[in-house]
Amino acid sequence: MKCGVARKELLNVVRVVSQVRNKRSAWPILRQIRFRTAGTEKLRVSAFDLGLGIECVMPAEVSEEGECSFLGEMVKYQLAQGMGESVELARAEEDRVLPSPAGDREAACLIMDGNTMRARQFDSDEFRDMPDVNPIRRLTMKGEDLAGGLRRTSFASSPDELRAIMCGVCLRVRQGLVTLVATDTHRLAVEDIREVGPVGPAGLVGPDGMIDEKVIMPRETVCALVKVLGDGEEVAISIGEATIEFRVGEWRIVSRLIEGIFPTYERAFLSDDPVARVTMPRAAFLRALRRVAWVAKCNAGRVLCQAASGSLKLSASADDFESAEKVLCDTEASMEMGFNVQYLLDALIAISAEKVTFDLWGERSIGRITSEELPGWQYLVMPMEIM
Repeated sequence: MKCGVARKELLNVVRVVSQVRNKRSAWPILRQIRFRTAGTEKLRVSAFDLGLGIECVMPAEVSEEGECSFLGEMVKYQLAQGMGESVELARAEEDRVLPSPAGDREAACLIMDGNTMRARQFDSDEFRDMPDVNPIRRLTMKGEDLAGGLRRTSFASSPDELRAIMCGVCLRVRQGLVTLVATDTHRLAVEDIREVGPVGPAGLVGPDGMIDEKVIMPRETVCALVKVLGDGEEVAISIGEATIEFRVGEWRIVSRLIEGIFPTYERAFLSDDPVARVTMPRAAFLRALRRVAWVAKCNAGRVLCQAASGSLKLSASADDFESAEKVLCDTEASMEMGFNVQYLLDALIAISAEKVTFDLWGERSIGRITSEELPGWQYLVMPMEIM
């Protein structure tokens, strides 16, 4: 194998593909990135850890067809340190063998800026290929819609791996509608996306005879998708029994699905008649929360929200500290509730709206953040006890 490729383009691809790494396995081959020629003008870059696979086909000048592999983190670091415009990938022509405890193996070279780095190679039949998905459901949608929806919901997923069904984002498919949902039981982020292509072919059908299917995507898959999806591109989604596939441009992502039944999130929705409705600039609300956050985090993250005529007061106190901010807003009602400051910050950082509406139903009820600029998105958060 011998081919040349633009360094910056390869680095951008490797940064995404190198996210594939099985943290629970000591098997070295699962941390490798494969580089395979595809004709005389294409290079196929891929990685697969048995749970998540990412592949990209990019332009290259191929002199000799073949394949090689490098440790993902290593090749990403080397490319980031380079200064030249191009890089060459090749099987070593001299000193082709590198000694190892498992026996001598052939080497491959990464040549850049006059430096040659060699790496011991695995046999091609040792790698596991990314699986083909046998779809029970296919649909298409705009890449920017899916990427935006994932950014505005995935932050609410749980980091606790003991609750696996909450460690990802639920993708709910209905005819003409895709809903993204994430929750950790303390908060819930939901977004409806209506500009969706035809849904087919077969699949689960709801009691009313309409399509209604839910799958749970792991957090690692969501992170990779957000980096790949771009404006103006269409993403094709294929949902199988236990896997899901995304195709966008030259990218292909295949992921296992999290097994289990996602919680019935609709039960958390309240009537659209809050006791207090507070509308204010998102930037002002975010700045005020950031200024009180340090003190709030000294007291379990608790911030007190006091709505009064024309303003929302945010305050936090700890043993030796106290902080208070006031945000001008549109409201006539009076209400006092406590929330986790980080939960509020996460939602405001995830969206880019000019104005947000903060709905409050009572001291022991949830709060809701919405925006007229994001008609399909809403964020529900549980209150904290006022001390």
